[in-house]
Amino acid sequence: MTGPRTRTTGRFTPPDPGPVFTPPRLPAARCLHALRRLGALPQRDIAAHTRLSAATVSRAIRSLTDAGFVEPCPEGRAESRGAGAGAAPGLADDVAEDLAAPPLGRPSQPLCLSTGTYYLGGVAIGTRNTYFALYDLRGRTIVDTYIALDLSSIPPAEATQHVVAGVHRLLTLAREHHDPSLSLAALGVSTPGLVSIGGSVDAAHLHWERLNLREQLSAHFTVPLSIGAAVPAILAAELQNSPLPDQHSAEERTAVFYADDSLGAAIAHPEGLHSVASIPTLAPPGRAEDVEFLADMVDLILDAPEGPVRTIVLAGQHITHDARVPHRIAAEVRRRHALPLTFRLIPTHEEIVRGIARAVATDSVLRDPLGVSIP
Repeated sequence: MTGPRTRTTGRFTPPDPGPVFTPPRLPAARCLHALRRLGALPQRDIAAHTRLSAATVSRAIRSLTDAGFVEPCPEGRAESRGAGAGAAPGLADDVAEDLAAPPLGRPSQPLCLSTGTYYLGGVAIGTRNTYFALYDLRGRTIVDTYIALDLSSIPPAEATQHVVAGVHRLLTLAREHHDPSLSLAALGVSTPGLVSIGGSVDAAHLHWERLNLREQLSAHFTVPLSIGAAVPAILAAELQNSPLPDQHSAEERTAVFYADDSLGAAIAHPEGLHSVASIPTLAPPGRAEDVEFLADMVDLILDAPEGPVRTIVLAGQHITHDARVPHRIAAEVRRRHALPLTFRLIPTHEEIVRGIARAVATDSVLRDPLGVSIP
């Protein structure tokens, strides 16, 4: 299995695709985002949705076709137009928006995603259980499983071996029950705690300190790897099927606040997702489910320099254990701030886990599709 192909250009250096969970920057990534989110589109519509020139779109589509990610839609397979056509949905409730733009000019042959020759692997590491899944390019689950792994009770190096074994077990299951010819094209792993750009993990709950997870996994997998923290992954799952941000605008931001066995927050910026450093890792004793304290944490998000934040996604069992708590948090924050704030809720832990595994699994190909080689 080959690794990422090297791209060369005689005239310019392509933009850096950015670290894990960076919104699509490269033309090929922006075109792939439009097709994944909206379904079948002709090139002129892709140009409208991506704000790229027709010539740039043509070159990007040619490259994506050569790489095996895009193909002309076969007769009768043109997918429906509209928000998230054929793609995995976002996580938070109360999201309804028609994102499709009207077609431009005469229609040309629509283009579709090609999804049938590879797997994208995602692993969501938890303290007591770890979720493993394989996806296609749309984010549709092919096969998945939970494995009881108390990673906090074993040495970090041994924990990594358990993760590697879990991925191989899932690949074997997929080949036995689906298509034995399909291979892994990219792998993503989300973990509790903080993750550096280089893929080192600090996770107090797992007793991991500067664990270079990327280096350890690279010894077993030659495919592109995405190593991301769980809280930014929650937000990435929300945004992967949202409109592309305008990198030159000061538009209002979306943030996630997570309150469970640990606390965390992240803000979506056109240049990437930023963790909110002012949020403590743990709540003070006895205050984890206190509405005043949780509203204080949202205040810290609203005060963060990466703002302005106007949409806040709430997640985690300290928020969702009682159906009244999210409403009380929203009411308290609105009482303190004369701002047009929107609150959204991810209601269950299972939705969070499945969403972050999908987000980290698809990250490599959505950021830099031409850096992923289909086996």
